[in-house]
Amino acid sequence: MALDRISLTDFRNHAATELEATTQFNLLVGENGAGKTNILEALSLLAPGRGLRRAALADLVRSGGETGFGIGASLRQQQDEAVRLATYTDSPLPARRRVRINGADSSANGLGEWMAVTWLTPAMDGIFTGPAGDRRRYMDRLALALDPAHASHAARYDAALRTAQVRVGLANPDPDRNPNPNPDPNPNPNPNPSPNPNLQVELGQREARVSRVVEVGQLVRVRVRVRVRVRVR
Repeated sequence: MALDRISLTDFRNHAATELEATTQFNLLVGENGAGKTNILEALSLLAPGRGLRRAALADLVRSGGETGFGIGASLRQQQDEAVRLATYTDSPLPARRRVRINGADSSANGLGEWMAVTWLTPAMDGIFTGPAGDRRRYMDRLALALDPAHASHAARYDAALRTAQVRVGLANPDPDRNPNPNPDPNPNPNPNPSPNPNLQVELGQREARVSRVVEVGQLVRVRVRVRVRVRVR
């Protein structure tokens, strides 16, 4: 499928912009401030989420606009009838984003049944310099654009890691997915001393290994091995 007949109304600096015959490869050319990135942001709002810049809805309305903004596009596949997608706000509820698909009211999540949009901008350079977990999440988004079922697989993986964390007692089973830059090297869950001075329990050489989740078809398995040596004196 390809987008055709893209229209922007009172969106950012676009009072009324129409882009026709956009089903092929497109190159946006113009001076700084002409509104090229604003067009990309508008397209990103035709998918679930807060868009390219994650801006507040009130900031998307063109200065001087009276009723809100509107974004529309036709989704066309060969000779099939086009699907018309639209998202907009209006003056009675300026903080509410509304969606229509083929003229019928829908939800932002409903757009995900028709479109998946992924982007990479200079402001996202932390993906390359930050934790590996950030890169994995970005790859998850790319996979989701190709296979909507990937969302459930990723959710099951995260749930399995949380289960392993509870069973093993680790503070962070996957540091790349949930980084903790300042872990406590000597955690003390019981700051009060034992009332019996003759009893001292030392936990030494506690080793825990959590294997990565192995997915086979629809099965998700987590293997956990814990070895604890306790000395009581």
